[in-house]
Parts: sequence; C-alpha cells; structure tokens
Amino acid sequence: PDIAGIVLALNIMVENIVLIPICLILMDMAKEGKPPSIARALLNTFLGLIKRPMIIGLVLGLLASVLNIPVPEAVSRLLGMLASSAAALSLIVVGGSLVGLKLVANRSRALQVAIGKLFVHPAMVVLAAVALPFMGLTTLSPDMYAALILSAAMPMIGIYTVLAQELNLEDAASIAMLVTTVLSFVTLAGFLLWLT
Repeated sequence: PDIAGIVLALNIMVENIVLIPICLILMDMAKEGKPPSIARALLNTFLGLIKRPMIIGLVLGLLASVLNIPVPEAVSRLLGMLASSAAALSLIVVGGSLVGLKLVANRSRALQVAIGKLFVHPAMVVLAAVALPFMGLTTLSPDMYAALILSAAMPMIGIYTVLAQELNLEDAASIAMLVTTVLSFVTLAGFLLWLT
C-alpha cells in the first residue's frame, strides 16, 4: 500500500505514453485499404493522441505538478468525488455494453484475450523482471517486484473497449473484459498467494 499511488501513476504514464500510441499505430496499419507507411502511421497516431481528453488531462496534471501549481479546494473535492464514483460508473458502462451481444460468435476471441492478459502477460513480466539484473540493469525491491507482477495480472481498463470500437471489435472486447474481470478474482488471488 505504501507504493500503490506511485505504481498506479507509473502504469498510467507508461500506458498513455508508450502502450496506447503503439496500439493506435498497429490499429491504423491493420485497417482495411492501403496500409499507411510507418511515418504516416506515427504522425496520424501523434495527431490523434494529442486530441484525446485523457492525454490532455495527463499533460495538464503533469504540468501542474512540475510547476507546483496549487489546486483549489473546490476542484480537488470535485475530482475526489469523480474518482470515487469512477469504479461504479465503469461497471455500468461495461454492463451496458454487454446487453444484446452474441456470446457464441465472440467467445473464441474473448478467451484468447483473457488467456493472454491474465496468464501470458504476467509470465512475460516475470521473465523480464528476472532478466533485468542479468542484463546489468536495475534490481527491483520485493515490493516493486510484487507491484509489477500484480499490475500485469490486472484485467484491462475501460478504455480497452473504446479502442476496440475503432476496429468494430467492441463486442469481443466487452466480452473479453467481462471474462478477464471475473477470472481475475481467481488469478489475482493466486498471484497474491504466490508473492506473499
């Protein structure tokens, strides 16, 4: 719990600065029609990325933090209320997106994504964390090692289905999100048991 805030901030930074841009480039190149060149895909992704409200908010928050700009109490209280209601709102949105979906047609894709996210991803992160000292890079503290693995073992965040909409795969993404969320109760408990 002492490093949870730092770990969450690092996850959000890496996801928004590294993973989502890579995902958007790959999605742009996977669209039907003539695939754009890498340079064109990078430019399109950068232009699309700087227009996203999440990125704008992240940059403004980072600037406020670096410049040590005080946040007014009313704004801080409002953001606190929004943050506390975000989990419930997210569940409503995901639940609403599941209404009327054809489970059979998307079951195979959803299962592949769930296995990749809950098992393959944490396994790759464990291998990377073990390899770091052998490559002459940093050695992680036990707390950071546990936080790294648990972060990788979490189900996808809500933006996953939003990104999938751009390729008309929101049905499979919503089912995959539901499956990973339900299965993560078991897999996270297993990882916690292993790490303690």
